[in-house]
Amino acid sequence: MSTVATTDHAFPVMEADIPAGADGAPRGRVGDRGTSQSGPPGWPPDPPSRMTDDSTATTTTTGDAAGPPARVSAKLLEEMRLRVDEAATDIERLTAELDERTHALDELESVVDALLGATETPVVVAGPDRRVRAATRGTVELLGLEAPPLGKPLSAVVPDDVANAVTDLLEADGESTAGEGERRSGTVSTDGYIVEVDEVAGGGVVLVLRRA
Repeated sequence: MSTVATTDHAFPVMEADIPAGADGAPRGRVGDRGTSQSGPPGWPPDPPSRMTDDSTATTTTTGDAAGPPARVSAKLLEEMRLRVDEAATDIERLTAELDERTHALDELESVVDALLGATETPVVVAGPDRRVRAATRGTVELLGLEAPPLGKPLSAVVPDDVANAVTDLLEADGESTAGEGERRSGTVSTDGYIVEVDEVAGGGVVLVLRRA
């Protein structure tokens, strides 16, 4: 039997009353070196496990990050895929339409070239840049050219006085027979030629020449 001392009193404590340790031996007696005062069974309580709390918190945070934001990202990706598919479909449709129009234009140009090559009337077709796009066989013969002057500036094909007269007609303000916004047309005369001028849509021009 041991004696437990308090502030004012001392009372005996039986060793049998001391709770046994994990190995079955008494936890110790009061006053023994390296031992602490005994308490009721389960005393002192084990400290709370911070690892368990931290693991729970980490798991919760990870679950939140993989929740609604992930679903929103998946929805955005799906919408982007749909838009890309629609754009690809539109591009294919436009490409097919462009191929059809290009083919039709090629056929039309072939017909025009055949007609221009067969006619004896001197006709010159120039684009908005005033370069020759087409010329008839009669133009080649009238102007003494070796071949149709395709791609050459109009001023380098027709005589200078004809080129200047045509330019004055097309660039005149209020002096032509056409009103504002309409295609200009008229007839110009030089010392050697009479030229009928017709402006076409897009800014091109058609010249029909004959000797004066």
